[in-house]
Amino acid sequence: MGKYSKNKILPQIAGSMLDWYMYPKDVAKMIAKKEKSKRNARKLTQRELATRSGVTLASIKRFEQTGEISLVSLLKIAEVLEKKVLFSIYL
Repeated sequence: MGKYSKNKILPQIAGSMLDWYMYPKDVAKMIAKKEKSKRNARKLTQRELATRSGVTLASIKRFEQTGEISLVSLLKIAEVLEKKVLFSIYL
């Protein structure tokens, strides 16, 4: 097969894919960190964000510490912290 045989290329591709793979929990923590940064940039306390978004203060604290939050609550927070939140829905 020559220089670029399947047996040599696939391990390289698989290795490079693993280099950028993030576990879901890590992605959630990264999102939480970014949203906390946006909240701080807007000089909002957790309590103020809770009041404006309709998400409980406890949920916001848990989200910022662990990354755990419901999708609906995350969308409510994003609505307060973002100028626009756009999502495509495919039916």
